[in-house]
Amino acid sequence: GLYSTLPLNLSGYGRLSGTSQAAPLVSAAAALTIGIIRDAYNYVPTPAEVERLILLGSVKSPQLTNYFKDGNRLDMLKLVQQINISYPLTKDSTAGSIDLSSLSCPQ
Repeated sequence: GLYSTLPLNLSGYGRLSGTSQAAPLVSAAAALTIGIIRDAYNYVPTPAEVERLILLGSVKSPQLTNYFKDGNRLDMLKLVQQINISYPLTKDSTAGSIDLSSLSCPQ
C-alpha cells in the first residue's frame, strides 16, 4: 500500500491500497504523457493513445496478475522512456525533453 492520511483520523498516517490510492498516480501518469507530447508536437494524444503508452511503460509483474490488469505496475521512468521511443521529438526537442539522467528510482 501507499503511505497516506488515514480516512478516519486525518491527523494520522498509514498504508492504504485500492483505486483511491492508484487513481491519483495514474492521473499523474496520463497528465505527464499528455504534457510531454503536447509540448513537443503541439498535439494532444487521444485517451486510447495515452492508455497504450501507460501500458507499454508499465512493468510486468506476474505475481500481481490477480490484482492488476495483466500484472502491470506503473513505472514513471519507463513511461517517459516509452514516450521518447514512440515520439522521438520528445527526446531531442527542448520543449518536451526530460533529462532522464537526473532521475533516480529505487530498485
